[in-house]
Amino acid sequence: MVAPLSRPEGSIGRDREPATRSFAGRRPQLARLAAPRGTVLDPERVWGPPARRGSRVEHRMRRGTGPRQMETVLVQAVDVLERQGIEYALMGGLASATVGRPRRTRDVDIFVAPERALPALEALGRAGFRTERTDEAWLYKAFAGDVMVDLIFRSKGGLVLDERMLAYRREVTIGGRRVLALGSEDLVVIKAMAAAEHVPRHWYDAVAILERGGIDWEYLRWRARPFAARVLSLLLYALSCGVLVSEPVLRELAECALRGVQGEAATEADHHLVARVHQALATDPRLCEAPLSVSVQAGELVVSGEVATARRREVVEEVTRQVVGAHPVRVEVRVPE
Repeated sequence: MVAPLSRPEGSIGRDREPATRSFAGRRPQLARLAAPRGTVLDPERVWGPPARRGSRVEHRMRRGTGPRQMETVLVQAVDVLERQGIEYALMGGLASATVGRPRRTRDVDIFVAPERALPALEALGRAGFRTERTDEAWLYKAFAGDVMVDLIFRSKGGLVLDERMLAYRREVTIGGRRVLALGSEDLVVIKAMAAAEHVPRHWYDAVAILERGGIDWEYLRWRARPFAARVLSLLLYALSCGVLVSEPVLRELAECALRGVQGEAATEADHHLVARVHQALATDPRLCEAPLSVSVQAGELVVSGEVATARRREVVEEVTRQVVGAHPVRVEVRVPE
């Protein structure tokens, strides 16, 4: 049984009993995993329990895209990047599962600096990966068999891999290999920014990370300041769930949010618009779940990516305009020749 958490100085929130259920779906293990370095990945925390017989997950694993294949591809990709001297950080579901709640993931997410994204993609290509310059604004992809590696070089809110992120990385062990992952604080901010109507899991991933504890609140405060309203709302929600949160951080982010409330409100409206368009495109059966990017640039909604036919490109424009109405739209969707 886990002992009750003693309240750190300067934090608020109710002291929890040794609960039988936590926000992460298990008994709360509120200390950081062993230490900031040296965490060993438990496959069940990332991939979840064995797939239900006859489920989509079991079908995908029978095709060769199960946990071991994904671990192998991750290790191969990290080997390539490290041989080339390219700094990186594991992010996404794999990284958050080591400090938060167990959850399934369908791909490998690796964060690199914008200026190193193309060299990283080219290095993976030379190593035998199939590569794709998916979206020049934020994302490239590499494939090994049925396993997809997302090379992300600009996250939501314009976040990029900088020196402080590199300094706060954690070591995790995956498939017997040391891998560097984003720190808990950076994951919380990134997931707060990435959460949207069609991807609510990021919000709950972030709350689970906060619940596990071990947060450097001074660093989180610094990282969150440009996104004060969004991160403040996450921290208040976590507080409402009984998670201990730093009171000074709440106060400072509240002040920042109120000072920039008009600008933040416009940003939030853009996020909601992007989420609605993204969901409409992702669920339209005529598009066969084509991987498209949606963003707002200089007040204009931009849809980019690639579809198989000219007819599908017309569908993209039709669906987008139905959702946004009179809002300015630019469709930059390619059709291969």
